[in-house]
Amino acid sequence: VGAPPVARFLAAGVRLAVGTDSLASAPDLNLFGELQAMRGLAPEAPARRLLAAATQGGAEALGLDAELGTIAPGKRAALIAVTLPTGTADPEEALVGGIGPAAVRVLEVADDGEGRN
Repeated sequence: VGAPPVARFLAAGVRLAVGTDSLASAPDLNLFGELQAMRGLAPEAPARRLLAAATQGGAEALGLDAELGTIAPGKRAALIAVTLPTGTADPEEALVGGIGPAAVRVLEVADDGEGRN
């Protein structure tokens, strides 16, 4: 049905969730690629709002925001480290501008013995 009106959604206060589901609907499973596409649809949107759609928004959409979506005591965490281009002045903007898989590293997080990280 075409591109979603991301800027209108944000202006109207619509809660957004961004994610990947399968290769049947996208060329890859790179969440940063999805954020880059959103940035293209809403160039004036604050990068922080788009990043929240990929973290907090996804957890809220799945009803898992009590245990996922933000870094907070008692919540599970699967963390990544992202290598940003040299000279990056705005890390949030760089993250929604497109990050390739080679720039992402999964960090090991210890389990607390109760199924939480």
